Amino acid sequence: MKDITILTDADVLLYLKELKEIKNHKKLLSAKWVKSLLLAIHKGKKCHKDLKNGLIINGKKISPKVISKLLALCLAEGLIILVDSATSECQGDYQLTAEGKKAVAVIQFENKFAEEHELFMIAKKAKEIV
Repeated sequence: MKDITILTDADVLLYLKELKEIKNHKKLLSAKWVKSLLLAIHKGKKCHKDLKNGLIINGKKISPKVISKLLALCLAEGLIILVDSATSECQGDYQLTAEGKKAVAVIQFENKFAEEHELFMIAKKAKEIV
């Protein structure tokens, strides 16, 4: 069983601060696949080709057309930028902007909160059974 790491008050305060700072992106961040795309860029998938060919979420491959659309939206919103690539294989690498990094921090907090809540509920049900 996974260890439960409890979120601290400092974690929550940082989350609220960053959530407030990215409120202009709320609509885009609620769109399907955007959070997954930003996390993929954060975790190292930066090349346009890699993102278009290999973004699989929950066993579902996201179509290149959808990825291109989402990349364009994220670029327009200022969450990512496209920089020249050092390799000849890529036309460019996507990087998170400061706003994009704040968005990723919020996404990671929400994921951690959801995971902790799920583990808490499992532990609570296990106690009820015993």
